[in-house]
Amino acid sequence: MTVRQPTIFLDFSLAPTKTETPDGNGLPSREKVEQVLIEQALQPFLEEIQAQREKETEYLRHVEISLNELIHRQNLRMAELLESQQAGDSSPLLAAT
Repeated sequence: MTVRQPTIFLDFSLAPTKTETPDGNGLPSREKVEQVLIEQALQPFLEEIQAQREKETEYLRHVEISLNELIHRQNLRMAELLESQQAGDSSPLLAAT
């Protein structure tokens, strides 16, 4: 048994009238079909999606660390400017920064 895309059925056409149909004795059971589908298609798809989500989560973790560091640096700079202002620095550029 192999898993195929459903588009395979697009090439089918209607059989002539009064065509004999094969009996269903040679077909696998529903449970077997579902088992093959899970093993060959759904499980690999799940693993692929999990890997993508883990990569995205790791990326977001790094973005968060970077943004927190930038915020921390700006807070330190603001504290330095505030100290300068409280120390009596009357530079006109101090108010502009």
